[in-house]
Amino acid sequence: MRLLQSYFPLLSLVFLTIFALVHNDFPTSVIQNEHLEVKLYLPDAEKGYYRATRFDWAGVIGSLKYQGHQYFDPWLEYHDPTVHESISGPVEAFAPIGFEDARPGEDFLTIGVGVLQKPNDEPYQFATTYKNL
Repeated sequence: MRLLQSYFPLLSLVFLTIFALVHNDFPTSVIQNEHLEVKLYLPDAEKGYYRATRFDWAGVIGSLKYQGHQYFDPWLEYHDPTVHESISGPVEAFAPIGFEDARPGEDFLTIGVGVLQKPNDEPYQFATTYKNL
């Protein structure tokens, strides 16, 4: 019994991770023909597969199958929609517009992501997830 109690936190974490990976409800769309099947993750500020602020939300390809080959698997072993590198497929990043002119608390624009809030006077950092307004 003690052995089970000592491993319970670890087993719980493993179970929750597997559950999250298998039971994701990210909005998707699939396009296909006789040669190709593409799974696209649709942009969604609340339930989307990718909600960080580095990459364009509209170009996220979850998988691409062509002639029996699978392309564009997830980049990382774990997935957190708010982490800038937790994404798959070819993606595009655009330079922020108005970041340098904005004061802390003011907004700036990132194409494909939206209007974001500048938190402080630090230089722009692509690995930072900015508040989406």
